Amino acid sequence: MTTLIKDNRYRKTVEALLSSTDISDSLLALIHSMAAFAPVSGVSLHLFDSNIGVVDSVAIIEGGKTTSISQWTAVSTEIILANIPDHNYTLLHLDNLIQHPLLKPLSESCSLTGFTGSILLVRLDAKRLGALILCYSAHELPSEAFVNLLASLAVPVTFLLSTTFQHRQFENIQEMLTEDKRIKRDKFLNIANFTRVVGASGGLRSVMAQVQKVLTLDYPVLLTGETGTGKDVIAHTIYEWSSRRNGPFIKINCGAIAENLIESELFGHEHGAFTGTVAQHRGCFERANGGTLFLDEISELPINSQTRFLHVLQDHVIKRVGSGKSLHLDIRIIAATNRDLAAMVRHRQFRQDLFFRLNVFPIRLPPLRERPADIPELVRHFINKKCNEMKLPNNAMLDPGALEELIGYEWPGNVRELENAIAHALISNPQGPLSFPFLFTSNNIDVDEYALHLAKRLNISKFDETISRHLLTVMQQVDGRVEGPGGAAEILGVKPSTLRKRMRKLGIAFGRAYKNQLTTP
Repeated sequence: MTTLIKDNRYRKTVEALLSSTDISDSLLALIHSMAAFAPVSGVSLHLFDSNIGVVDSVAIIEGGKTTSISQWTAVSTEIILANIPDHNYTLLHLDNLIQHPLLKPLSESCSLTGFTGSILLVRLDAKRLGALILCYSAHELPSEAFVNLLASLAVPVTFLLSTTFQHRQFENIQEMLTEDKRIKRDKFLNIANFTRVVGASGGLRSVMAQVQKVLTLDYPVLLTGETGTGKDVIAHTIYEWSSRRNGPFIKINCGAIAENLIESELFGHEHGAFTGTVAQHRGCFERANGGTLFLDEISELPINSQTRFLHVLQDHVIKRVGSGKSLHLDIRIIAATNRDLAAMVRHRQFRQDLFFRLNVFPIRLPPLRERPADIPELVRHFINKKCNEMKLPNNAMLDPGALEELIGYEWPGNVRELENAIAHALISNPQGPLSFPFLFTSNNIDVDEYALHLAKRLNISKFDETISRHLLTVMQQVDGRVEGPGGAAEILGVKPSTLRKRMRKLGIAFGRAYKNQLTTP
């Protein structure tokens, strides 16, 4: 050591190793500082963790350039534990680096095959070790002076790897804190949007009565209804009015996550749990602890994940992917679906026991066509909302007859479609009056249906009576037959389905009912 310090080689080597906060730059400087003493062609720094059985290749330098940063590889926990030095470090020199069991898994990622090199193994703690690997361009072992130089790097290498590990833990904690802040911020931003449910005293009165019954309870709630009926609004309302309103509200759409990632998203994973994971990740269950987890489109949850989800509901315990540690949870589950879960159970597409667990208190949200009286209030609400979003004055008016059109429309997309229709109309004509001809094009309903709506807008007197008389005349000509050659649909030039729908609305019999009507005294 005295000789090394005297000729400044040790000092220069340590300075090179600690010369930058960027580890790749530090290793490049290390190669240059060692070039005068040994034919070093490559250097890499690795962190072995027996807790999860992985090695993090912190940085790999080959041919004077960085080839990889933070690459994760699975390594046997037993092999890692067996090679942790009893003291501070171990220094090995090998004719072929992959002869060492720790380095065999790294042979492909680090191109170690056939290389002569040295390995400096340093003890970080009882379950983790670090490794500085040097590859030589010539097949010869290093000189004694160079060996002493490498041995003297044990302390700075330990310091460098420990600092790296702590920095990554700090980054992970910082990421979690940032996520928690975002959740709280989103919560406060959304409170105003959910404190008042449009239609609560109208078409949603029965729904809100059910919501009131379940507010103070922690039982799961299953929201059912067609797409766009506002299940997310009711879920957030239950949360805002419950005793858990000071906890987090986490929403996840089960149908929007790739099947191979859904368990990680729900239950979280440890760093190194599988290829590409470079940090610990808290899943939705863990992030919702103390609050409410809203699982939208629960019917899309894969069968395998349903099994694990069932255990969470039963035991209130999860394990992150890649971890043996159990985490106890205190969460309330609200699930939603637009599908018939009972039918899915019968067809073995959904677990029966999970269905029973979720179906403790089901609440059905009616489609918009079943509550047309709410449409005027919803229209006013969405006009105000969209005008604020678009920074427009809240004075947009509806075209005469437009509200009647909206009330008479079927709304297959429900409240969400109505909101989008208001946005479309405002974009098309920001100053108003707002009209909705795009709802009645061939993309939504038949063109003939639009003609009927248009005639109503033009205030044609006794329009329905005129249409009824004409249809009754045609029915007499075709003996009540709608479809086929010479049928009413062919004569009128409309689709049979459109004609049947119109006649049902007007109370005009057709087909067998028409003939029965003629024979009835």
